[in-house]
Amino acid sequence: MDAHEKITTVLRESPLLKTLPDLLLSALAARAVERSFTAGETVFNAGDHGSSLFLIASGAVDIVINHHGQEFILARLGAGEPFGEMALIDESPRSAMVRAASGDLVAIELQRRDVLEALQIHPPTLYEVLRLLTGRLRVSDSVRVQELINKFEELSEVNRRLERNYNATLAALSQALDLRDQAVFGHSERVSAYSLTIGEALALPEPQMHSLRLGALLHDIGKIGVSDSILRKPGPLTTEETQEMRRHPSMGKRIIEEIEFLKPALDVVFAHHERWDGAGYPRGLSVENIPLTARIFAVADVFDALTMVRPYKLAWPTEKARDQIVAESGKAFDPRVVNAFLLVYPQFVDVVKRALMDGDGSP
Repeated sequence: MDAHEKITTVLRESPLLKTLPDLLLSALAARAVERSFTAGETVFNAGDHGSSLFLIASGAVDIVINHHGQEFILARLGAGEPFGEMALIDESPRSAMVRAASGDLVAIELQRRDVLEALQIHPPTLYEVLRLLTGRLRVSDSVRVQELINKFEELSEVNRRLERNYNATLAALSQALDLRDQAVFGHSERVSAYSLTIGEALALPEPQMHSLRLGALLHDIGKIGVSDSILRKPGPLTTEETQEMRRHPSMGKRIIEEIEFLKPALDVVFAHHERWDGAGYPRGLSVENIPLTARIFAVADVFDALTMVRPYKLAWPTEKARDQIVAESGKAFDPRVVNAFLLVYPQFVDVVKRALMDGDGSP
């Protein structure tokens, strides 16, 4: 069987064109083209201008729409079925994407003008085409699409509720950690605000901002393993007590590294006491070996520690705390982060003022 005979057979067996007389069918087949596609390959995209009707010789296709970045499969069509039929009405952009569903797809492509000429000559076939168009519009475009969009909106609302609950749980956990260390109430909320402000000044992409937000809230989770006598001690710590306190980044890492949705916080939790000059802990990392989110948080953390009252010190004026951070640029802190901090420093002053008014910075 030659190519022309093969195409003619496909057209004759198609429910759409089977009523065409043999002469018209043969003429249409002579102008048609056989096209092959591999599984997953796109036949045409939504937005492409429609100038062709396709008939499936073998294989199958998926009709796919995209709604807010989410793909929905409207239908799967098999051998003998047409697709791209809206091109028979006009050559407007396609409303959906079509791709080969599985295995190899062989489709016969018919030009719009050729099909319309045949339909004008043979009205009974035009009737079959109109019946196909109205049926697919009724089911696919109006009902099926709306059902899928409604389902997508329902799932989106569920995701929004889950995210709200997730954020509320994290906030409650960070507050519980602050309450255990009575001297730093509100600390996690403030350092989170400071960190994100610096992150915005550095134009951090959203995945890093998420890691920074999560890490700031959970940075001291490892202090769960530090005894109250050390955590609440009003005076200087002994060497042994300092060693125990310095274990909290490693303890924090062990707590969260097995919890999948907390893993983005890992860099800040484990590295927020590292120093730019390599004199920090627990690993003695230096310069850009320290994750950027941890370098940002380190500045926010020290600023809050300096400007709030602690059992062992009075609160520093914000200007003095700023000058101290500048003095440690290139030593404790990444100079680029310090420069970003200076750009947004006035916002930090406002946070300190509110904290002092609310009593968060008082003993």
